[in-house]
Amino acid sequence: MRVAIYVRQPAPPHEAVAAAVLAGVQHSGEMAWTFGKGDRMRQEDADVVFVFGIGGDAKDIWNANSHARRILLDKPYARALKPHPTRYYLLRVAVDAFQPIRYFQKYHHTPYRWRELGIEVKPYRVRSDGYVLFDGASNKYCLWNDLPPWPEWGQQIVHEIARHTPSPIIYRPRPSHNEMPKVFGAIRSEGPLDEDFARSRVVVSHGGNIGFDAVVAGLPHFAIADSIARPLSETDWSRVGVPYVPSEERRMQWLHDLAYCQWNLDEFADGTAWRYVRETLELVEKLKHVENKYPEKIG
Repeated sequence: MRVAIYVRQPAPPHEAVAAAVLAGVQHSGEMAWTFGKGDRMRQEDADVVFVFGIGGDAKDIWNANSHARRILLDKPYARALKPHPTRYYLLRVAVDAFQPIRYFQKYHHTPYRWRELGIEVKPYRVRSDGYVLFDGASNKYCLWNDLPPWPEWGQQIVHEIARHTPSPIIYRPRPSHNEMPKVFGAIRSEGPLDEDFARSRVVVSHGGNIGFDAVVAGLPHFAIADSIARPLSETDWSRVGVPYVPSEERRMQWLHDLAYCQWNLDEFADGTAWRYVRETLELVEKLKHVENKYPEKIG
């Protein structure tokens, strides 16, 4: 298998991630190389292309390599961990998609990796009052997911929430280099996430990591699209203001499975993460075959 790793910019995090992935693939005895902007031939030769992050021209590289299997690496779900010199001690991994929703719970995993993270999971709390907390999207997120421009999209979602619930809405903008958009019909958050969680009864998000944060904090979640928390979320707009609480068994199994979708740089460098990616590539291919053969059974 021939593996190409995109280095979007000559910065320590990008170079460190690329070096770790490169070492791990080569450690497994397979061909791998890195490539930068404009290095078109190096992409066309690849069976698998790694892309780190969704900023800059990452989406262009992703789209240009539809001939290959594509692996997206991005900020981890579990972010409250010890610091790393590259800023990314863990990286989340998604095969052929923005999120691993399609496959990551096809097989149940043991709790080992989740317990190693040492993250406290709080009991769910359901309240009859409180805000609906809407997680806004950054400009790069909207571009990656083919959404309208972020001010327009954010306003659309606030209107949609208001159509289905009388609960007051908090709009929490994403950190960005762009000027924060104005959204009417919602209170704009300017405080820490913990404070917003404390005064909210439901979190609404499209596909960002706040879904993970909400599940761990015991706060009901509504998934607009392929949030990693979608398996534990309400998805019917008519019930956007109604807290949905999954069973504790489902939540813990979800956390155990999710822990196998993020790996640290040492695990990339020694080939452990690459072995997971290889196995997942095969799993996703099998799922595609089943879906093509029995489309009526999917969904």
